[in-house]
Amino acid sequence: MTNIKDKIQKIKLARMSPERRFVGEYFSDLEMKYVQNLKGKIFFLKNGDPVMLYLKDGNYLWCNPTEIWNPLEKIIRQKNPIYNTDFMVRLKTREILAHYAFAYFDLENVIASIASTVVLESWRKHKFINKKP
Repeated sequence: MTNIKDKIQKIKLARMSPERRFVGEYFSDLEMKYVQNLKGKIFFLKNGDPVMLYLKDGNYLWCNPTEIWNPLEKIIRQKNPIYNTDFMVRLKTREILAHYAFAYFDLENVIASIASTVVLESWRKHKFINKKP
């Protein structure tokens, strides 16, 4: 039987807008990991793959475009006709990701951005650990 917290979470998610539900579900099973020689950086893994990187210096949250950024933008465009420019969609995407970064991981004043392919490839070479270095 599912525990009460899981039931409450499902009810909360069902009441959210589609874009917030997508991010809430996505963030719910992210793992926070570190790299021994990289202080001030937190990686977020989904199914063992790095999908986001938080840089304490500057409060940047770099997001994988195919895993989270582009799907979120697509949902925002489809479900919210008021966000009719790329600029407005990008602002809404950043706002939602920053909200969930705070709600799930206590990261304040995050500036969410899309990560480039070069940045994504560099993430894969690291050996991740559970504790802050």
